Amino acid sequence: MGLAKSTEQGTWVLKSDMEQVLRAMQRARDRQKTLFAQGALVSDQRLPIEVMDRRQMRSVDGRVLMHGEDEQSGKRFMMLESTSAKVLYIEYTPEMEGIRGRGGMKTNSFLRLRSVSENGRVRVEVEDLGHAEAMLTNRTMLREKIHDLRETGLGPADEGWGGWLGRYQRALCEIEAERSSTGRSQQIDRETHRRDRGLER
Repeated sequence: MGLAKSTEQGTWVLKSDMEQVLRAMQRARDRQKTLFAQGALVSDQRLPIEVMDRRQMRSVDGRVLMHGEDEQSGKRFMMLESTSAKVLYIEYTPEMEGIRGRGGMKTNSFLRLRSVSENGRVRVEVEDLGHAEAMLTNRTMLREKIHDLRETGLGPADEGWGGWLGRYQRALCEIEAERSSTGRSQQIDRETHRRDRGLER
């Protein structure tokens, strides 16, 4: 869940605010169960919840589920349903506070987060790409996601999730299938062209 790290000595180092984060996550989970029962927001109850450590994060994208504020610490957070099939608990950064103040990062918005290190400080760049439902038919963005997956040695897969996440994964698979089909057709055309030219000679 990102709340503890193992050391070389075989011990564990716990985050100082672990209890506060766990309590906030529990409240968020309870809220998500309520929302799911009402047919809203979270795609699938089986999705695991994790804390996002922005110091270790390179990039993440997904759909905003909710915003909240920890009652004890007063820290604000959001829950993001990531395209990697996890619900992420993300504490606000100053950049996020600014975007929220300008009316961004609304519920059901599709966000792309990227961690950037500057002068020993880690900040998070937030790109708000609009309503998450529109992403399902945005072929340019879907192709970019497939390219990013390929860069990490992965490919799109339908993992059987429900709701928006399931539809998103199926949309990726459909784009990939079209790409593969087009590639095979082009290869056949090239081979036929070479064969015809050989017969002419």
